[in-house]
Amino acid sequence: MVAFALIAMPTRAADAPVSISEVAIGFDGALKVGRWTPVAFRIEGPSGATVEPSVTAPDPDGSEATWKLPSVTLDESGLGRASGVFRMGRLGGAVRVSADTATLAIQASAETSDQQSSCTLYSQDVPFVGVLGPAPGFAAAFAATEADGNPDEAAPKGRLAEFESADALPVLSAAYDALDVVVLSQKFDLDEARSAALAEWVRQGGCLIIALNDDLQSFTSSPVSRWAPVAVIEPAQFRELAALIGRVPGSPPLTVNSPVNGVRIQVEDGIVLAGSLNGPLATRSAYGLGRVTVLAVDWSDTRLANWPGLPNLCRYLADLEPESRESSAEGSAQLRPTGISDMATQLAAILDHFSMVHRPSYWTVILFAIAFMLLVGPLDYLLVHRVLKQPRLTWFTFPAWILFAAAAATMGADRFNSSERQSNQFDLLDIDALSGQQQVQSWVTIYSPESLRFAVQAQVADWLSDAPAEPMNISWAGSPEAGFGGMYRAGGLNLANPPYTFDDNASAVENVPIAQWSSKGLAATSSSKPASTAQPLVTSELVDDGTGLLTGTFTHHLPDAVTDYCVAYGTGAYFPRASARVDQSPAIAPGVPWSPEDRISRRLLERYLQGLTERYVSSPKAAESSTMLTTEAYDPLGLDPFPLVRLLTFYDAANGPTYSGLTNFGLARDDLSRLLPLKRAVLFGRIASPAATYEVYGAPLQPQERWSFVRIVLPVKLGVAPSLRERGDLQIR
Repeated sequence: MVAFALIAMPTRAADAPVSISEVAIGFDGALKVGRWTPVAFRIEGPSGATVEPSVTAPDPDGSEATWKLPSVTLDESGLGRASGVFRMGRLGGAVRVSADTATLAIQASAETSDQQSSCTLYSQDVPFVGVLGPAPGFAAAFAATEADGNPDEAAPKGRLAEFESADALPVLSAAYDALDVVVLSQKFDLDEARSAALAEWVRQGGCLIIALNDDLQSFTSSPVSRWAPVAVIEPAQFRELAALIGRVPGSPPLTVNSPVNGVRIQVEDGIVLAGSLNGPLATRSAYGLGRVTVLAVDWSDTRLANWPGLPNLCRYLADLEPESRESSAEGSAQLRPTGISDMATQLAAILDHFSMVHRPSYWTVILFAIAFMLLVGPLDYLLVHRVLKQPRLTWFTFPAWILFAAAAATMGADRFNSSERQSNQFDLLDIDALSGQQQVQSWVTIYSPESLRFAVQAQVADWLSDAPAEPMNISWAGSPEAGFGGMYRAGGLNLANPPYTFDDNASAVENVPIAQWSSKGLAATSSSKPASTAQPLVTSELVDDGTGLLTGTFTHHLPDAVTDYCVAYGTGAYFPRASARVDQSPAIAPGVPWSPEDRISRRLLERYLQGLTERYVSSPKAAESSTMLTTEAYDPLGLDPFPLVRLLTFYDAANGPTYSGLTNFGLARDDLSRLLPLKRAVLFGRIASPAATYEVYGAPLQPQERWSFVRIVLPVKLGVAPSLRERGDLQIR
């Protein structure tokens, strides 16, 4: 963690008629490195003037990246307020907010226990929880825990950002990026803009908790009620809280002698987490790629608010699972010397591998350095003292050895590196079949044979966009590592790297510096919903037969067939049987319905993802025969993106921390495992068509390697068990 101290840079009044004040960064002064972060500040200057505000922060390489914010026109009093988002690329450095000639510098410094932190940076493994309204238990649930009883070494379970009012919520969906959970507790007076931003964030994979009380009007009159997947019926009273308390194993008992107020709720497309005779106490539903959890009982009741088990209940509702984070860190410790401890880092390594560029290994560089030291040291001494017997010649041999080593290094560099510009592209397309929501994530790494600056723009592929050349939000790409090129490095700017600029809305980047024989990673995102008149890309008629097995069909209308696919639902995986022909790959063709009964095999999802196989070992003695279970080892250094993306899609379901030995903090929102219990099936597979295209100085970028994967979230209707269906008195609903 680092703390920021505000330092105003002096300017002359004649040169700077505009001034900056009241700078607010992050959530209550907290930032998460590598995540989009809200920033806002007050601008004062001549009335009616239009100013161009911006924010400058270091990227993971230490270069200055400037993010242009929307222009601001000052009112009659000469006042205005700039706002937008940016990303911090390091656990330290300097941030500058600017408006025309006015600049306010924010200097990072290491935080100690006796310092007052005005603005603090956190790594991506620290969960952020935003709370609006009374939420007892959350402060204790994410409070710091002392390390070995030493309060000076307290490690935070999370960071709680408490919003004073609905007006303090962001109006941009990207500004919620650092938040893992948002809690709306008995306060729902959001305006339309903030409600839409929150809904978009949830659709993109966010987790929302709605805590109700017996005041129906506060929720039903809110725009949140128009999109939240829950219906509030009437006020209710609950005497039975055992099911809710049972969700917290080992919690102390809760005595309820009189009813607790709440509301009766109904969810048509979700599950009941805890129920009672008077209706559900808590429910959870899928909304796009995200989840909405609703608490029907008033937890501000003193009996619940003072219950010692409430913090653990809050953690359960937040669905963060701290145990998996701890085991992830331990399991990945052995991989840290390789520089890969997170799924995002492996993806960056895959994109940074070019077949025509042969990077020498670390051992090669070390051996070259040792050989050079031997050459200019002992060998040079033996040559000039023992062989030539002219010690003065060392004034000539020493620079000669240096020139020789420089020439050898130059020749080796020409041999190892390519003289052509190259690039690799990776696309991930997510589609929610129920709402039609489409999300495109794309990463590209550009290799340059010479030191140049690039102007790059990304667009959604034409077949996904209603309008041609729809721009995507573009940014730098980083890895959650402490090593070279990682975001977990403290420190300032690399003065050798020139600055570069992202335009308004981050739709393009200009002057990206790439040094000779080096590469630069960029990431682009887009989220949209096609017009209602457009043909849906996916239609689903899947049904749970009442036993947890899929029946029915779904059909996609993508431009290509989906290959190397699997469909996950609940704890099961459906995948094609092996084809009899070697040259024929099982695929789901466009417009052809897929059915789980058409040449499809089924296995437990965890066993399928881990490649678990059973082998019977026979012995002459029957008692000594046994069955051996083996799993397919996961290679964190592998350059094939398919195993990475499949595991990323079902990271929790595959017990990813233990199986892969890698954490998944950088791409945690791309794990769709938690949608599987919520009446959702997930199709994962490859497609041939790219989901995004790039232009460099207006010319199309042609990657040497391009991988495209699709994940489709499919709604599943609830049916009845076959034994009951055969009676004819129950129907599938």
